[in-house]
Amino acid sequence: DNPNSSILSSVAVFNAIPQSTGAIIKLGDSQKTAITSSDRLFFGNYVTYKNWFSGNFNVIVENQSNNVWHSMQTNVFLATGRFYSLFLYNNKGIKTLLSEDNILSPSAGKVKIRVAHLGDNLANVNVESSAASGLLFRNIKYETVSEYIEIDAALLHNFTVQSVDGEIKLFSKEEKKLENKGIYTILIKGYVAANGNTDAIDFSIIKQ
Repeated sequence: DNPNSSILSSVAVFNAIPQSTGAIIKLGDSQKTAITSSDRLFFGNYVTYKNWFSGNFNVIVENQSNNVWHSMQTNVFLATGRFYSLFLYNNKGIKTLLSEDNILSPSAGKVKIRVAHLGDNLANVNVESSAASGLLFRNIKYETVSEYIEIDAALLHNFTVQSVDGEIKLFSKEEKKLENKGIYTILIKGYVAANGNTDAIDFSIIKQ
C-alpha cells in the first residue's frame, strides 16, 4: 500500500450484488472503514461521495448474503482531488468496477445521465427514453460504465433497456421527471434467471 491519508479523493459506491443485505468497505493496511453497516449499502443501494485516500492502496469489500459474510480484496489507484464511482457486483464471486466521474454540472435545462451495466447473464443493451428521439445509449457491454450524456430535464422520461439480442426488454416503473442540472446513473442489476423477485434483472435510476 502507498496511500496518502492527508490528500484525498472522493468515491461513491453502488451495490449491484444480488441478495446482498449489506456491504462494508475498508481501506489500506490500516483497514480504515470507508463504508459501515450504518450506510445500509444493500443490493440496489448507493452511498454518495465520501473522502477516501489518494494514491495506490488495497480495498477490502465484505458482503453479507443469506446471513453469510464473504470478502474480497482489490487494488486501486485514486488521483488526488478526483471523483470516482466504485461498483460492486457478482460474477462468480464479488467483483468491483471503478470509474472516474465527470461531475461538472450539466447545461441549464439539462441533466447528465450514464449507464452502468452489471446485469449478470444479460447481453449488450441499448437504452432509450420516450422523451428523446433515437437511442440514448447503444450496445453497452456487461461490466461497463458508459460516459455521461446530457438530456432534457423538463420532459417526462420513460426509460427502456433492451438487450441487443431482443431477448430482454425492461421498462421504467413510471415516467420520471429528472431534476434540472442533476447527475444520474441508470444501474442495471440482477439475474436474468433469478430465483426470486428481489434479485431479478431490472434497472434503477439513481440521482448522485
